Amino acid sequence: MVRSKLFSTTGWLSFCLALFAVASPSTAEPRSKVISKEQTNEVTLRVRAIRAHGVMLKKVKTAEDRKGARTKPQYLDQELADLESKLRALPYRTYRLITSREVVLPVMKQQTVRLQGGQTLNLRLLYADRARIGMWLNWLNKAGSTLLDTRVHFNRGEVMLTGTESSSKCGMLLSLEVLSK
Repeated sequence: MVRSKLFSTTGWLSFCLALFAVASPSTAEPRSKVISKEQTNEVTLRVRAIRAHGVMLKKVKTAEDRKGARTKPQYLDQELADLESKLRALPYRTYRLITSREVVLPVMKQQTVRLQGGQTLNLRLLYADRARIGMWLNWLNKAGSTLLDTRVHFNRGEVMLTGTESSSKCGMLLSLEVLSK
């Protein structure tokens, strides 16, 4: 059995993905409540799983090279057109939508999203106010091994993008976005 590995912290893909989300590691499911005057009780989250294939031919070593290497993907599912500018920063040639779900997340209640291929995404909304949300996410492969276990915080209206490599030429990405009410 081959276990997917997390992106290397020194790798180009980790650098790109770090530009899209601020995350702090977590080893256990959070249980504390965050109190805010502007807090909402729930949010609707769009979760998209994306399969990325084919590494671009041009090798990039630095952030400056990476900026110049942004090229339009050779194939991009129509449902992912809103992510094109972010996906250009990644070195893959094709992006296919695997799963798309809208999930209502009440504050401090865990929701499980089943992804194609037997992967599972456990989500728990920590807080949500008019400007930002914070959530715990636990992404498991089909064998139940953890791919990612973290807390993420991002602004409403922004898309949080994260991923994992399954080989040197393909990877799986997750796009998380709070939908407006």
